[in-house]
Amino acid sequence: VYKRQPLTVFGQPSLWYDEPAAEWLEALPVGNGRLGAMVFGRAEKERIQLNEDSLWAGSPIERDRKGAYEHLPEIRRLLFAGKYVEAEALVEREIMGERIYPRGYQTLGDLWIESDPALNLSAYRRELDLDTGIARTEFRNGATQFEREVFSSAPAQALVVRFSGNQPGAISTRVRLDRVVDATSSAAGDTLILRGRATHDGEHPGVRFEARARAIVEGGSVEAQGDALAVRGADALTIILVAATDYRGEQALADLSGRLDRLAERSYADLRQEHVEDHRRLFRRVSLDLGGADQRDKPTDERLRAMREGSADPDLIATYFQYGRYLLMGSSRPGSLPANLQGLWSHHIEAPWNVDYHININVQMNYWPAEVTNLAELHE
Repeated sequence: VYKRQPLTVFGQPSLWYDEPAAEWLEALPVGNGRLGAMVFGRAEKERIQLNEDSLWAGSPIERDRKGAYEHLPEIRRLLFAGKYVEAEALVEREIMGERIYPRGYQTLGDLWIESDPALNLSAYRRELDLDTGIARTEFRNGATQFEREVFSSAPAQALVVRFSGNQPGAISTRVRLDRVVDATSSAAGDTLILRGRATHDGEHPGVRFEARARAIVEGGSVEAQGDALAVRGADALTIILVAATDYRGEQALADLSGRLDRLAERSYADLRQEHVEDHRRLFRRVSLDLGGADQRDKPTDERLRAMREGSADPDLIATYFQYGRYLLMGSSRPGSLPANLQGLWSHHIEAPWNVDYHININVQMNYWPAEVTNLAELHE
């Protein structure tokens, strides 16, 4: 039973809720353009679903038609003669590439962080702070207050997770990576490794992928147990996750271990500050105040329900506007692939519409906010 009793006033604008996500669509997204996650905010068995923007099944297909240019004069003659049906047929026969059926964009997998059962849970709150790009969960279990933060850093190109409590030695968890198909997971020392190759039912092989997660404890201990890491009696736990596929070359996979080693040498405070500064450089270019800030003490789902029933809530409209900018920032950055049908976030192996690129309208819709909300470089 989750009792609403907020402990702190969070940063605004934000989305906040007084219970964990019951399903994927209720989880909170973080992203750096290339690496994304959906944060459920569960007290006992936290699920952080992962995405990497180039994780696709299937392979490149050559679609060029050799000698197509030779037919252009005849096509033009037919068009100017008003013979549109004949011209179209010639275009389809001699110029159009073979129609392909793209394979799907897929989830990278899940990061699970399992804690001791919550015996007396209260004061629960989970929040997505749009101004910092951090998903935060806090609650009390008995006399201990727990705080968790998750963000996807563009400068570090890593997902960063932080668990802490206000009592010494309060953090004891089991951490693991998994994926429902096409992957193997292992643990060694303080590091988890997930490797695989994207397919559709074992066919249509696509990219090879790898994720590595390092568990860094303050106090307490961490050790490998099977394919998981056991953390015992820590004052705080920081998890740094990096991931890549061979879409950008084999070296991207080879570099993961060294990248993780370098990031693990930095403090959580340093990684967090760097991320927030980078995020705000884009996010704070635009502010929107429509009034009605006195509604912010209500959970976002309650405010949305009230609006659907006819209540006015201009501040929620302003938050929705900023959420659109936030989602574009999270799913499209210079150097990343474009935002797909779900931006960056998908928990499927075989998703509706393959979560691919539809250039008749959907790509345009994703990027409508880029120029008009001062995020121009995100459409590069």
